[in-house]
Amino acid sequence: MTHSRLILASIICLFSAGCRPPETNVAEQSTPQEARTPLPSEDLNETPSETRHFTLLTGPWSKYISVPPQIYTFDKISSGIETLLTAEQKLIQAVLEADVDVAETSAYSTLNDRLDELKAAAPSAETSSGYVRSSPNGYRSTYISGDTIYTRSYPYYYSYSVFRSKQKSSSPALVRSVSGLAANATLTVKDLDQRITALQHLISTWSRRTAAMSANGTAGIMRDANEAYIEGLRQYTSDFIQLRKELRVIKSEQSKRVANKSNIIAEWNQFEQQNLHILNKFFHDNHTAIIDPTKGANYLINKDKLNGTLILVCNIGPRQLYFELNGRNPFHPFTLADITPTNQ
Repeated sequence: MTHSRLILASIICLFSAGCRPPETNVAEQSTPQEARTPLPSEDLNETPSETRHFTLLTGPWSKYISVPPQIYTFDKISSGIETLLTAEQKLIQAVLEADVDVAETSAYSTLNDRLDELKAAAPSAETSSGYVRSSPNGYRSTYISGDTIYTRSYPYYYSYSVFRSKQKSSSPALVRSVSGLAANATLTVKDLDQRITALQHLISTWSRRTAAMSANGTAGIMRDANEAYIEGLRQYTSDFIQLRKELRVIKSEQSKRVANKSNIIAEWNQFEQQNLHILNKFFHDNHTAIIDPTKGANYLINKDKLNGTLILVCNIGPRQLYFELNGRNPFHPFTLADITPTNQ
């Protein structure tokens, strides 16, 4: 085993020890801010309607977490700290994922979530409505003159038509084909290639069939519905194409990362020595609240705190590391999912 591989294995071994409550040294607790403990919920004067319930989604990094970590809240963090935090998260991702398959990376996990969303958003049938003319009818008039009844018909000059309202959906066969293609999609370039080709074939085939439909009557209404559906299908197909493009980028980046392990380790060591203590001091000195996990490993967060910045504070091996939780982050898979009861 090469020297760089030994170093990498050591770092990943340290990182994979799991998340534990922060291990602080008594000598480090020099300020009252560091020593304070979170207030019980009843001391915060919160009502149930002011609190949201969250669970932490960890994706492929769940193996690094043995105990749910804490969350620190901040009204705002400076641009300098934001820059250091981004660098820290990016380097941690590079170290933890330097020796794994692309399917085990956080970027792949995020992209797979987007694929699931895309599959669920397969276009449903479009509908169109209009008026369809029935067969022409003629007027017939009758009048009496003396003891004689006269009847006259006017099938031409006084004819009229009845128009009935009608609604039609886009072709059920087209909708079924699209739903079937989307349902079983998997996040591989080969599979996405096949589904994109099939979707493009459907667009071409049904565009020709729709163009051949009459523009009048019932066929005209269905033609309008098909045209609307095909337009949506073009956008849906472009979403699959974008997904495939991003997957290729992820695979390329992962190949570079695997080939650049020794440099990644050197960059992390330098950052840890020069900058990690700056993040540690800032986050410990400036948080507005500490949110501990509940017994069910969930988090109760006041709605006002959601307008600020949330930082996940986690011990991986001997290091205390930090991850921003406001929305999806490209450098780690940690996200908060709102599980607040609907009756709250």
